[in-house]
Amino acid sequence: GSFAVHSVFNSAAAMPANETSGPLSFLSKKSWHPTKLANQEAVWKREQAIKEEARRTEEVRRELEEERRTEELYQAAHDGGHAPKKRRLEWMYVGGPEIKDEEEQGIAAPPQEEETTTTTAPRQERPEVA
Repeated sequence: GSFAVHSVFNSAAAMPANETSGPLSFLSKKSWHPTKLANQEAVWKREQAIKEEARRTEEVRRELEEERRTEELYQAAHDGGHAPKKRRLEWMYVGGPEIKDEEEQGIAAPPQEEETTTTTAPRQERPEVA
């Protein structure tokens, strides 16, 4: 009597917590069980992806807020007459037409100096081999 009860408690104590004997012990071996390491890893990866997405979203929000603030300051300066009207594609044309006008007038580039080479003996032509 008491020997059988004693051996059941000893065997249960020796087993890991998720593999205890009993009528529902098979559940810990199922692929969907939350104590499986693979499932815990998958949950952790999803949580990390959610955190990363939240970080990226916050970064984009901050960038947009900074751009909005900059645009408001520029608009206030423009309205006050302190800044010229901003051209949206101005950065694409920096140095474009101005350089062409200067080239047409001949003032863009200083005259290039002729390359001076040291003269050596004149080259002799090789006779053609037939």
